[in-house]
Amino acid sequence: MERSDSGLVPDLKKYCAEDISTPYRPYVQASQDISYVADSETLRNWILGSDPTDRRTLARISGEKHAGKTKLLGRVANLCGEDGNSVVAAVFFFSIISGYPKRCSKASLVPTIAYQIAVNPSFGPTLGIEILKVWKERGDNLVQKSDIQTQFKELILGPLSLVDEEDKREWPRVIVIDGIDHIRARNNTGDFDAVGSGEDRLEVLNALRATCAACFPFRILVSGRPDDGFSERSDRHFEFAYPFSLDEQDLDVHTVVEHPHAQDGSEPQTEATDVVHSLNKPALDRDADFKQILKEDPEAVKCLWTVHDAQAGLPPFSQKTIYSSTFLNEFLGADSEKLKKLHCLFAPSSNGQPFTFHNTSVFDFLDDEGRAGKLGLYVSKEERHTYYMSKYLHQWQSESPGPS
Repeated sequence: MERSDSGLVPDLKKYCAEDISTPYRPYVQASQDISYVADSETLRNWILGSDPTDRRTLARISGEKHAGKTKLLGRVANLCGEDGNSVVAAVFFFSIISGYPKRCSKASLVPTIAYQIAVNPSFGPTLGIEILKVWKERGDNLVQKSDIQTQFKELILGPLSLVDEEDKREWPRVIVIDGIDHIRARNNTGDFDAVGSGEDRLEVLNALRATCAACFPFRILVSGRPDDGFSERSDRHFEFAYPFSLDEQDLDVHTVVEHPHAQDGSEPQTEATDVVHSLNKPALDRDADFKQILKEDPEAVKCLWTVHDAQAGLPPFSQKTIYSSTFLNEFLGADSEKLKKLHCLFAPSSNGQPFTFHNTSVFDFLDDEGRAGKLGLYVSKEERHTYYMSKYLHQWQSESPGPS
């Protein structure tokens, strides 16, 4: 890329998802393969472009909530062709609990995709230069005042039209977009609404369809639920086989289950149980496992909610702050030891990054008073808020200078 354009890259990057330096990192740990999708062979061939008769340009992964769509797309995002190069041109994982505020905003979608394409050497210098030329002329106004379809048209389709077809033959071919239902709209105060925005979601889906209908060299793979209304906007979809199957290497963590009495009457014993057995069961069967993991300890539940609410930007936490795992452990103080015992629910997190969840269905369970309440694990929003305020107060007191 020309030196004169290099200064525009940071300017474009400021509108991207905050973790753009690791664009292929989903907010849950990726699975090992795609074999648990009913149409797995067809899906793989479509991604790799192995079947010239399969010309669909917009398709979706269909599955119920918590079926594992994000895990699957995390794996898809790392697929490589026979030459060892990635087949994925760009990715965007929408998420309300990733800890990155821009990950739930439609405004970050096109800039993030454009940035990944512009800096990817697989596309050669021409495309990146043309994208940055458009950004130099219209950048801020394009994102702030134009709809998603216009952003795709001007920032991506326009520059693509200036590249020779011969140069496009060896390009990565797939754009992966996950979590459309996580899109949040901003309210009058500039904060994100607590509930999803159907209007924004529809705008994104319509923009994707219009983009694919143009002279677009990429295929777009989107995840969705069976009832999300997207069926009529995609060529067709790949169905999940549910419940899906994971192996031990997929998560590489275990939860310790304590048995109060051994069968032979000896002292209590402890055994390692693969957490996969807990998280791949239907919701009702999974409740007892959550109870075992959380040890009937409401304080541990409060720690878990702290991570969720902070990374989702729910009050009293800010929507404009990235809460690292290091900060949240310090915020919890001594209670962070309880959080460490719940490691089976998290993937390892580097310092400076938010926590990454293996599975988010635990929060549906904890938020359901009927399910969690009868197991002694329900903590109301009011109780959580009081807990957070006590932690803030303790932190403030510990940092305040003593009397002179």
